[in-house]
Amino acid sequence: MASSGGGEGVRPTKRPLGFMKHAMARKDSFIQWFAMTGILLLSMRSLGQKYRIHSLQEENYTLQEEHDLLAERINNIQRDLLHEASEDSTGAFASRLLKNERNCTVESSSQSCSRGGILPSSASASWFELNDNGGGKG
Repeated sequence: MASSGGGEGVRPTKRPLGFMKHAMARKDSFIQWFAMTGILLLSMRSLGQKYRIHSLQEENYTLQEEHDLLAERINNIQRDLLHEASEDSTGAFASRLLKNERNCTVESSSQSCSRGGILPSSASASWFELNDNGGGKG
């Protein structure tokens, strides 16, 4: 019986070249492969950005529509509140609207109120034009 523990009689096998040795041996092919891989990666990134921009444009359009609907809703609420305040003979409701208006700040086209009042400053002038009592009793 022959023992398999020793290195006797074993023929050396041909080892494949390492990555760097292979690249050095075929330098032109490697440079071409490297350049084409880089171009492919850049193309994929560009395509991803294209679809991301498209998605952001759709989202922007949707948000603009929501903004317009909310602005229209706020204007309708303001108009209804002013109409209701003008019908109140005591002026208590209008006085309360004006009190909430003092706690509000109007910044450009958006409004932020600390107590939830939504009456803009131009609306108080409209109310005074509708009622002669100037705010009524509160």
